[in-house]
Amino acid sequence: MVKIIKYIFVGIFLVLFVANAVVLFYLYNLKNQIGSGINVAVDNTFSVPIKTSVPIKTTITVPVTVLGQQVNVVVPIDTTVPIDTTIKIPVKATVPVNIKIGNLPF
Repeated sequence: MVKIIKYIFVGIFLVLFVANAVVLFYLYNLKNQIGSGINVAVDNTFSVPIKTSVPIKTTITVPVTVLGQQVNVVVPIDTTVPIDTTIKIPVKATVPVNIKIGNLPF
């Protein structure tokens, strides 16, 4: 009777050992798949408002004809140009995400 119980315990031990080995194998493979990273696709258009003023300080030379003669007149420009617009920026990319499993809290 003791021998039968001994064999039953050894058999249960072997079955549990193999089951644990299989579970650990699958968890290890899952860790490698997750650890190798995933890709997140981004396909969106972002609106960027621009509200600023651009100072312009320069001189330009303007050719002017006076009494049949061409004269170059230097014109100073000192102004500020306001810019108030919204531009749309399309973003289409694939972003790789890599998470180290060892850094996770579980």
